[in-house]
Amino acid sequence: MNEPIDDTATPEKMDADSRRKLLLEKIETSLSRTRKGKLRNKKWASIFRISTIVMACTATITLGLDFLGMNFQFKIIAFVSICLATLLNSIEVYFDFRSLWVEFESAQAKFYQLKDKVEFYSMGASGNILDMEQLNRFFEEYNEIWRMLSDNWISFRRKTGSS
Repeated sequence: MNEPIDDTATPEKMDADSRRKLLLEKIETSLSRTRKGKLRNKKWASIFRISTIVMACTATITLGLDFLGMNFQFKIIAFVSICLATLLNSIEVYFDFRSLWVEFESAQAKFYQLKDKVEFYSMGASGNILDMEQLNRFFEEYNEIWRMLSDNWISFRRKTGSS
């Protein structure tokens, strides 16, 4: 039941209820985007972590095996496993999926809090009259959440780019 957003309507020409609806639509879109970003980064962080653990365990186990004179083959498997674990760790450090997962989760929580604030404010507005200044403050808070997520993402990219 979402109404299409009128791109021709400037915020100055919109009434308070239209601004509230637009803000809630933007928050819903942001929740969807941050949820997808959180799940994507969580998936990759988990894949890299589990793969690294499996490679390290494989190397440890194969180094301890002495089966039918196949020590050389086991050492090769262990060496390859350690090389792959090192490679996976390096890739994970570069992309920093875990930190991004946490940042997206934090942003998602902030968007939920903002949505609750807007809805609570809307329900308690005296005489159902919404204050434009309060809606503008909510919109500033919305922009601040995106700015913080963007700044953190950029700082992660800079940090990993310098190493």
